[in-house]
Amino acid sequence: CPVVLGAYLYFGEGEALRADPPIRPLGIAWHGAAGAADPLSFLFKARGLSLPLPLFYTEAPVGSINSIVEDDSVIRTVPVLVNTPDGPVTSLALRALMLAQRKNTLFLRATGFGLDSLVFKPNILPLTPQGNLAVAWRGPRHTYPYYSAADVLAGKLPPSTFKDKIVFVGSSAPGLLDMRAMPFDSFYPGMETHAAVVDTILSGRAIAFPAWGVFAQAVGIVLSAIFCAALFGLARPALYVPAAVALTACVLAASYQLFQAGIYVSPLYTLLTIVLAAGG
Repeated sequence: CPVVLGAYLYFGEGEALRADPPIRPLGIAWHGAAGAADPLSFLFKARGLSLPLPLFYTEAPVGSINSIVEDDSVIRTVPVLVNTPDGPVTSLALRALMLAQRKNTLFLRATGFGLDSLVFKPNILPLTPQGNLAVAWRGPRHTYPYYSAADVLAGKLPPSTFKDKIVFVGSSAPGLLDMRAMPFDSFYPGMETHAAVVDTILSGRAIAFPAWGVFAQAVGIVLSAIFCAALFGLARPALYVPAAVALTACVLAASYQLFQAGIYVSPLYTLLTIVLAAGG
């Protein structure tokens, strides 16, 4: 059966590490404005890959197993494309999906500010300018089915179990230190992250982080500050708490509706403005 191998990307300072022999090249088709900057220049740049034995990776495509760990140690996005000394490398999940659907070329849209979206027909999924995909998590660990390797090797599963399926082979043992924090679970197996990425691409449920999100947050801060100043300056003290609660509910409702539409704009700074104004 067709196989994609996982590779770990090294980042940071240091000498570029090239694969010898080289990995299989990736076909990429860009759609963007003429004369715009090279989209590859906006990608995260790895200095090398930790690969399986040459005997294996020269016979099969390779995909990155890396995720993006944010400042709060939670994984929300996965880089679908990373620049390396050996050329661009996709995520393991995307490479496996391409192989399963017999796609030899990756189709991407770019602007003068970086990547814009991943085209995986019939879906078009928004990307950050650096090529990160926001994963639409469905739930905590074991959202997707698990099967014991021992049961597979012992022939205990019917042959139809894996028919027309993408299967990720790995470990969920805590001792191997591949457990990650994600929005629904603080102890999520890294292997299941790849299944969640495939699910996101196939369902087209990726979350967009729009360029206008920062402007929207600034407008929210200004409007909430003006509203709170007017309300708390003119209304009776007995109305302060109910008004602050009502305004908070409106902000959260607006953020939730945007999220349901596939757009994420953080309500944090607007909520902090309300709290500070009410407390002052």
